[in-house]
Amino acid sequence: MKSAVRLIINGVICILLILPLSCSYQRLIRIPDATGFPEEIYISPANMTTPPIQFASQFKVGVFRFTNPPNTSVDPTVQLDLGTMAAQYLCEELTRNRLFSKIYMEDIRGEWSDRDVLMIGKQKGYDLIIIGSVTYYIEGSRTQPASVDEVVRVMYIKNNKHIPLWHARASTVVNPARNMDFFIIEAKGAPAPSGMTLLKANAKKMSNMIRSDLSSISQ
Repeated sequence: MKSAVRLIINGVICILLILPLSCSYQRLIRIPDATGFPEEIYISPANMTTPPIQFASQFKVGVFRFTNPPNTSVDPTVQLDLGTMAAQYLCEELTRNRLFSKIYMEDIRGEWSDRDVLMIGKQKGYDLIIIGSVTYYIEGSRTQPASVDEVVRVMYIKNNKHIPLWHARASTVVNPARNMDFFIIEAKGAPAPSGMTLLKANAKKMSNMIRSDLSSISQ
């Protein structure tokens, strides 16, 4: 009997000694690898017999402001900037990768059609025009994932004709990290990353797609 009591007492003492040593650590959010391509590619010059982009490095390119999503979980005053930020991030990626000779951002507001964009592209002497839309944008939190979906189209302009070169959809979703307890170790959760972070990831995917096709065609 005494040995059993002694065993219980020793066990309690051990627990009391271990508790102060319990620790916690911060769980990290893993951003999806943006070295890949858009999740869906509908049109690509890699599938064309004679794609008109053999001299793309000399092209003058106009990236037009993307359209905004029909609904979003961000403040309405911020929503107006989503299309601009998406286009700017793509401009930065294309410039960083030195894919074209000149890249310009066209911040057109209001309602416009493909015909309007093509007209502006011809007037400004663009060889390529890039248009797109942020079709879905959800800011993440500690309880819900961040999700951003975008569509991009790239068209080649020559004389009075335009040829679709790329048409793709990039989608990125990142879940929050939940709190987890492992007896003496606590893993602290973390909120999902901002939607702007996912816009940057999508821009990298789009730029990777264009760079890969240009490299394969030039070989």
